[in-house]
Amino acid sequence: MRTPPREAPPTTSLTTPLRPALREERADDIFKRWDTLTAGLLSRHGRPHRVHETYRVGEVILHNVYGMGVIEQIGPDGELTVLFRRGIQRLPSQQARPGESSRP
Repeated sequence: MRTPPREAPPTTSLTTPLRPALREERADDIFKRWDTLTAGLLSRHGRPHRVHETYRVGEVILHNVYGMGVIEQIGPDGELTVLFRRGIQRLPSQQARPGESSRP
């Protein structure tokens, strides 16, 4: 008796977003927005992403897995929505929320 072959796990290519876009956008639209936002930028213009740091919308960050990204949104829970070359990702952040004090 033969066992059925196992299915290969899904792979991610460099031309597809890592995760479906947060808004229903086509990959082409994401890539065009990326090209517009990063025209003339180099990775030296960004700073490393660290959970405990404070960020602003439009700031360029460097992620050790996703690479260079532009912060598009900061959620009410402090979560960052970042546009990377390969798609949109949500990253954790412990920055103070609007109306909260950064001191205990």
